[in-house]
Amino acid sequence: MTLAPTDRTEGIWPIDPDPAITNLSARQLWSFAEDGARSVETAGARLSAEDARLPFLGIRRDARGRAYPAAFAFCPETGVGLPPPCAPSDEPETLEIDPDRSEEIALTEGVPFLFHAGRPDSPYLFQENLGALEWWDPAGRAWIAMGRLPPVGLPAWSHALAATPDGLAFATGDALVVVPLPQLGPELTRSEIGPPGLRFLGAPAWMPGELVAPALREGRLVLCRLPMRGGMPCADPTLDTLGAADGAAFARPVANRLGDRVWPGTTGFLSCPAGLEGARLQPWPEGFEPVLAQAPYRDGSEVFHQLGMREGRYHYAALDRTGALHRLNGPHLAAGTVSYSGSERFSPPWAEPAEALTLGAYGGSLLVPLLSLPRDAVLLAVRLDGGLGDFIRGRRLRRPVTGYVLHHAHGAGLRRLPVSLEICAIDDAAAFLRDGALHLYSRAERRCHRLPLRAR
Repeated sequence: MTLAPTDRTEGIWPIDPDPAITNLSARQLWSFAEDGARSVETAGARLSAEDARLPFLGIRRDARGRAYPAAFAFCPETGVGLPPPCAPSDEPETLEIDPDRSEEIALTEGVPFLFHAGRPDSPYLFQENLGALEWWDPAGRAWIAMGRLPPVGLPAWSHALAATPDGLAFATGDALVVVPLPQLGPELTRSEIGPPGLRFLGAPAWMPGELVAPALREGRLVLCRLPMRGGMPCADPTLDTLGAADGAAFARPVANRLGDRVWPGTTGFLSCPAGLEGARLQPWPEGFEPVLAQAPYRDGSEVFHQLGMREGRYHYAALDRTGALHRLNGPHLAAGTVSYSGSERFSPPWAEPAEALTLGAYGGSLLVPLLSLPRDAVLLAVRLDGGLGDFIRGRRLRRPVTGYVLHHAHGAGLRRLPVSLEICAIDDAAAFLRDGALHLYSRAERRCHRLPLRAR
C-alpha cells in the first residue's frame, strides 16, 4: 500500500500484518484523525497511539515520532518516505564501542535471565526461580509484568531457556513450556506439553517447524519432537528412542552454521543434524569428564569441542563421531572459534598461541569470554583467591567478586570498558548486541549496562 501526499487518511484503515514483520497475525484496524493515528484495534485489544505496546504490531514512525502501519511506505500528509519497520540491526563485523556513553538498567528481584526474542525483536526478562516474565518499555524505562510461568526445573548449568524470533521455550523437568512473543495481554498465552511418564533432561532447541528436547521415558533416552506453527504447538509430540539414559543430563544445545544441534551431557553428547535424521547419543571417550559449565569451542569445520578432564589434565573432546581428544596445558575458556588461557588467545586451543596479551593491572586474572565476534571478543577479567577449577566448573562463590569488562580486538590488544560486573558464579555475567548497543548484565547484582556502538 502506497499513499500519495494528497490522500486523506481519516477514518478506519484495515491492515493485514506482514508475518515477516510481526508475529501478531490478527487484522489491525487503524483509526486516523486529521493529525494522525488515534488508536488501533486488533485481537480484541484497543491500543492508543501512545501505547508502549504499539511497536509489537510492526510499525513505522515519521520524523515527529507519529506511528503508522508497516504497510505505509510514505507519510500521507507530506509524501516523505517513512523508515522501515523496526528490526534488529545486523551484527557488526567489529565492535566500535563509544566508552563515553552508557546507561544502566536495573533488573527486578529474582534470578534474572535477560533475553531478546519475538518478531519484532524486543527485550524480555524472565525470573527463573519465580517464573515471572516481563518486557521492557523503552519509553517508560520500566519492566512491565506479563504474567507468571512455571519456574525452571533443570540444573543451573543446563541453561534451560531457548529464545528465538518465534518466542520463548524452556523445560521444567516434566513439561516443555512455550510462550509466543510478542503478546498484547492482559492474559499470558502459553502452552505446556508434558506427555505422561516423560522427564526432560535438557533445554529445548528451536529447529525448522519443530521444538526438540532430550527426555527420559522408562529409563530410555528419547528425543521429543514437538511440531510448531506460529510459535505454538500444532500437533502432538513424537518420541524417538535413542538408547539407555544411564543418568544422563544435558547442557544447553549449541548450533553450528549448518543448523546442526549438539547437547553436551554428563555421560555423552546428543547430536541432532539439521534434517532431524540420524540423531544419536555418543558416549564420552573413556575417562573423560566434561566441564558442562563451559561452552564448547567451534573449529573451522563447524565441529564443536567440549572442555573436560582426563587423567588430571584438561582436554577438548570433539563432538563428532571421532570423539577425538586434544590435551591442553591448562583450562581454556572458549569464545566461538577462539579460546583464552592465561594471558593468551588460541585458535585452535591445542595449537601454539595466536596472540599474547598484555594484561597490565589485570595480570593473574581469569579471562571469561562473554561475547565473540569474528574479529573481537568481550571478556570479563576476574581475580580469584584460589578455587579456580571449582569456579570454572560452575561452583558459586560465597561472596561476589568484581569482574572488569575488557574489549579485545584480535591483534590489537585489550581495552578497558567503563563497566564492571559483580558475579558469584562464572555464568552470572552475559552480553549481547541489540539496537546498535552492547548490553552487559550480571545475574548476581541484577543490573544491565547498555553501551552504544559508534555510528559507522
